[in-house]
Amino acid sequence: MAGISPLGKHNLDTSSIKKLAIDLSTRLCVNIEYGYIGYSEYFEMLEDPQPDNYIILGKILIDPNVKTYYLEEENYQEKQLYHKFGEEIFADKKFWWKYNFQDIPIHLIDITMNEILKPTFELKSKDENSFDWIDIHQDIYMNYMSYFSKWNPFMELFLKKDFYFKSTLNQLNKFRTVLMEYNKLFGGDKMYYLNNQSDIYQGIGNGDEFLFTWEEIDEILKDKCQDNILNIPLMLNDIEYQNLYLNSKKKIDCMIDDFSDLKI
Repeated sequence: MAGISPLGKHNLDTSSIKKLAIDLSTRLCVNIEYGYIGYSEYFEMLEDPQPDNYIILGKILIDPNVKTYYLEEENYQEKQLYHKFGEEIFADKKFWWKYNFQDIPIHLIDITMNEILKPTFELKSKDENSFDWIDIHQDIYMNYMSYFSKWNPFMELFLKKDFYFKSTLNQLNKFRTVLMEYNKLFGGDKMYYLNNQSDIYQGIGNGDEFLFTWEEIDEILKDKCQDNILNIPLMLNDIEYQNLYLNSKKKIDCMIDDFSDLKI
């Protein structure tokens, strides 16, 4: 079943994993351990043989009594190999050990180049029982630190006017408040909620969002979704806007939320 991908803009320092760790620790008031997942095959190519392991590059410790999060840089070893050998590394079949093919597809080289050149990080709790995380890219992020429902129940909530039930509204606004607080700390002014299995966003919300800037995503969503972008604060508070959706059975392709109806 399709899920919700909450996407926002940030002004975090993604120029290096260390700088991002310091920035996140300062804004969120948490401890940060940062590093990457290392694979033996890549360690060997880097002339540093060792088994698969999670490599801790550093720690930002501000207070032993606050939460600790892991910040992981994806494709860290691929970036090391690229910086060491340049584009020649793509001709080495050992680089592609994760894949089972004889010839190296050109499109895969293009995808890998994008993954290497663009910032891609994941922030997650050190608590093994927590499954919340944030994906951080150049100037956008996907926030999964709060959960409400899958996409279809989320969409039907507004089309059936179920948000009028106090318990449902409280649950919805609790979900939105968590996202609003992160968005404020990260320097954003609004968020999009996307269907992570939709094929109309050019892969945005389903793994390809790192390819785009916030401005590009904003333009793409406005172009692809057009009048089918539901404004959540208006839907919750404006009767005329509610009737526009409830009476016409308008389609919802994505939602936008500037949290203007929530108390900060």
